[in-house]
Amino acid sequence: MRVEKLRVENILLKQRLSVLSIDLARMAEIEKENERLHGLLGFRKSLRYKTFAALVIGRSPADWRQTLIINKGKKDGLREHMPCATAKGFIGSIIEAGETTSKVMLITDPNSKVGVVLKNSRESGLLTGSPEGLCKVIYLSVDEEIKDGDEVVTAGFGDLVPKGLGIGNVSAVAIDKVKLYKYAIVRPFEDMNKVEEVICIDVK
Repeated sequence: MRVEKLRVENILLKQRLSVLSIDLARMAEIEKENERLHGLLGFRKSLRYKTFAALVIGRSPADWRQTLIINKGKKDGLREHMPCATAKGFIGSIIEAGETTSKVMLITDPNSKVGVVLKNSRESGLLTGSPEGLCKVIYLSVDEEIKDGDEVVTAGFGDLVPKGLGIGNVSAVAIDKVKLYKYAIVRPFEDMNKVEEVICIDVK
């Protein structure tokens, strides 16, 4: 009888331990989310533009690493070409705005193109994406000295993307011998596979 009682108590203790483990995991996830949102809020306050916060609710199966689906659309004030960012910096722009959801093309998409400036050298170029999840700045002057670690920011050309949004750091520099220009490989500040919330910026 005592053995049976101990067995039942052991089962109940294991069940309670499982519940506590689930609660701890949930609390840890909430804490991480709060940290991300706090950083996003601080970044949002630093912008002089109207902004919209949105959650990532999916990714395109055809280009998983290059596209995000967010939970805001035209009815919320979003439209095509709106730039999107996280607290770490610029990550892409809206390419499709539906009524309730939108599709964001990330800067790591080979079809993405945005004018940028290297912060230290002040050299400007065109940022494109790569299938490996990195970025590449092309059309850099062959004579310009460009160093690893140089920060890359948005140039603000035109009226689509604000000037000075961080993108990443130069990780390698080489020369395109066919087209005769330097190019720089850039590692984005943000890990595109881990983006869960974004800020959409209304530059109009």
